Amino acid sequence: MKAVCDMEYLEEKMQQWIDEGMMPGCAFGLITREEACYRALGRARTTPEQVDVKIETVYDLASLTKVVGTVPAILHLVERGELTLETEVSKVLQEVQVEGLTIRHLLTHTSGAPADFAYQALSGKGEIVQVASSLLPEERTGSIRYSDINYILLGEIIERVGGLPLDQAFDQWIFKPLGMKHTGFFPERESCAPTEIREDRGLVWGEPHDGKAYAMGGVSGHAGLFSTVKDLGRFVHAMLMDGHGKKVQFLSAASIALLSREQADDDHDRRGLGWMLPVQGGPMGDLCSERTLFHTGFAGGSILIDLDRGAGFVVLTNRIHPTRENRGILGIRSKFNNLAIVVAENL
Repeated sequence: MKAVCDMEYLEEKMQQWIDEGMMPGCAFGLITREEACYRALGRARTTPEQVDVKIETVYDLASLTKVVGTVPAILHLVERGELTLETEVSKVLQEVQVEGLTIRHLLTHTSGAPADFAYQALSGKGEIVQVASSLLPEERTGSIRYSDINYILLGEIIERVGGLPLDQAFDQWIFKPLGMKHTGFFPERESCAPTEIREDRGLVWGEPHDGKAYAMGGVSGHAGLFSTVKDLGRFVHAMLMDGHGKKVQFLSAASIALLSREQADDDHDRRGLGWMLPVQGGPMGDLCSERTLFHTGFAGGSILIDLDRGAGFVVLTNRIHPTRENRGILGIRSKFNNLAIVVAENL
């Protein structure tokens, strides 16, 4: 058996999983503090015609928006002294009438908010924020329940406290400092890998697949961002370098350290600020260190950042193209993350 120790083997395995139908294609990147390697495999589009993936292909990040945009933007405001993790949400959003609910609760999905809500009859950000606010329970159990509501409200908090529209805040505080020139909410359609063919919208292409983000005009704290694998590689590298990009520091080393500190746990999940932390049998694999950050997006993408080993692995794909019924990637994430950790040791 070939030694599992190089990029060639990792590329072969990723191609094998594409050939087995786990995803139509992908762009992936293995990033260390010293270097980065990127590959593009398979198809970005299978309909209306076949188009190969390129390193430059722009993907829908879906819920990766939460950790690439919203979490660092909140920490930016914390570092500026504009709020703290214990700031009560009702002090910022008058729509929220729940006492004792804090920024930390929203970040860690411990607000008790329902996992989702009916948004189809709603139109515009204002209506969605109002309804999302009304669904917050008066009492919190302390358990983790993943909910887009938390990050819809965090996006609104960023706008009101930071004094900028969310897309501008992300751009000024995160993307421009890190040189992420192809990351944002409104991509060029032709540069994008499309996602699902839906009965209500047809082929979703160049606009957010997430229905709530789409109804909000494309900009939200929970979903809606698009990016490329190299742009996310710049983000990961800055995280591995204690917040330092090539020319600037976009977050402090103290903030980066805080991200991997356990904030909440239950029988099935452990959470830092926004990020998933390692759990036995989890999708981040078996070989990562305790200070590993992980998150996924519904469209198929994932980001793993092992702060102790100094390695990150980004996978961008549109596993829901042309249908969300393809759930194959769920069974291989731990496998390709294990491979990435081993390969990173030998870069």
